[in-house]
Amino acid sequence: MVFVAHTLFEVVGTVTRAWRRIPLEAPVWVCFWRVPAAEVPRDRVEVARWLYAWWARIEAWIEGRVAPPVPSTDEQ
Repeated sequence: MVFVAHTLFEVVGTVTRAWRRIPLEAPVWVCFWRVPAAEVPRDRVEVARWLYAWWARIEAWIEGRVAPPVPSTDEQ
């Protein structure tokens, strides 16, 4: 299992807005986590808990790297 987190859409909103803002003014952070298959739960309920725990971990990682979004001129 591989999880990937990035900061691009929190900064710009959508792919269209990202394209309009090239070159980007802030770095795009990316992180990959590899989880061996033996560590992935097999039980359906445990998988759901495990995925939600990973989601929380990924959101915390993103929040630690992103400043609050600034509205662009096309949003006003």
